[in-house]
Amino acid sequence: MAQALIGLGRQDEARVAADRGLALCREHGMYFLGASLLATVARLEDDPRVRGALIAEGAAAVARGGLSFNLFWYYENAIEEALGAGTPAAARALADALERAAVEPLGWVSAVAMRARALADALEPAPPTELRASIGSALEAVRARGMGSAALDLQDALARLG
Repeated sequence: MAQALIGLGRQDEARVAADRGLALCREHGMYFLGASLLATVARLEDDPRVRGALIAEGAAAVARGGLSFNLFWYYENAIEEALGAGTPAAARALADALERAAVEPLGWVSAVAMRARALADALEPAPPTELRASIGSALEAVRARGMGSAALDLQDALARLG
């Protein structure tokens, strides 16, 4: 529910849903969705110290193992937190970790990682000269997988390039 609300731009409602989900995971077990909910709450949190603690707790949960979608969604939301915090190196490292978490190549994983790297590059003070092409390729990849809301930041980055 929180992910859908984020996609609709309803951040306050998403935070309530993510907090509720995380509370249930803490009560009943973190294995199924705990890591992904920790990163979701982190991306919606204003306090950088709290965000960092949530991401670290999520990383520890990922290290203990879990269902693949829990790991994938953890990395997706942790990437969003890193991009939102303006930490491109962290976003790139998380994109690399996401790709390593996949046992085999998956289109969704590749698209999320491409998007993360392109947006991380766009955050740099001196973005690489191939940034427009990188963003364009990532935009194509997310659109091909029906990831409409993931395309919005890429479109904005292209528009800022002029």
